[in-house]
Amino acid sequence: MPIEVAPRLTETEPDELAVTIALTKPERDWYKEYERFADIDQLLGAAAAGRLVEVTPDDNIMPIYRLRNPDVQAKYPPFLLPSSRVAMAAIGRLWRQGMDDYNIGGPEIRLPATSFARTEKMQAALVASGALATPGSTHCVGAAFDIDASSYYSVDLEQGIASVPHPGRDKDRLGGIARFLANQDPTMGVPMRVDERQDYDSRVAGTLLIVAADLHSTGMINRIVEFSGTENQCIHIAPNPDVTAEDWRALGQASVRRTWMG
Repeated sequence: MPIEVAPRLTETEPDELAVTIALTKPERDWYKEYERFADIDQLLGAAAAGRLVEVTPDDNIMPIYRLRNPDVQAKYPPFLLPSSRVAMAAIGRLWRQGMDDYNIGGPEIRLPATSFARTEKMQAALVASGALATPGSTHCVGAAFDIDASSYYSVDLEQGIASVPHPGRDKDRLGGIARFLANQDPTMGVPMRVDERQDYDSRVAGTLLIVAADLHSTGMINRIVEFSGTENQCIHIAPNPDVTAEDWRALGQASVRRTWMG
């Protein structure tokens, strides 16, 4: 049975896809000998054996709802290579340090992680749908993860979790995607609510862009900013497997470079 893909927030242009294929070459070379997951049984088997680890929310990065729902892991697997999970946590700490340096937001803000490990079947469905997805993706070894850089979560103990989107996003379309996901998996309920009480702060994503650019420039990650500068901006990150967990943990305690964000 083919995998049904949720409605997309944006359309992919052919030139964007060609550029993305070229930009992913470094990470495809890094992971060319790694196990690729043909189907969900192989992926879940790797998770059961400890070759992949489950990604759960921390104080900085929160997977989107369908990746937090344990009832639908076979459809939306929330797993990464252990090394990528460590890297993502360090990137989150660096982002938070930048936020604190600039007095941006507060501890309630979380970055939304939108995609982790995928099977070859899932990737093929995305490619066929016209999404900004490429064959040979490092998502299919559990290395890459994507972070939404045009919205963020606000976590409140009383009000729950709200999504604060870029003002250019179509809230009706966001609601349509929520309804699609709820209809596909009734156990999921409504995966997001749009918080209209808060003003979107572009510096939240700006801090992440600076952190990712610095790490990319030193070869610690390969990062691609998808739909750059738009209301659907997203960052794709694949950590360099030659960087050790100890390196990432040490870096996560450092301070990010002070650079003004417009």
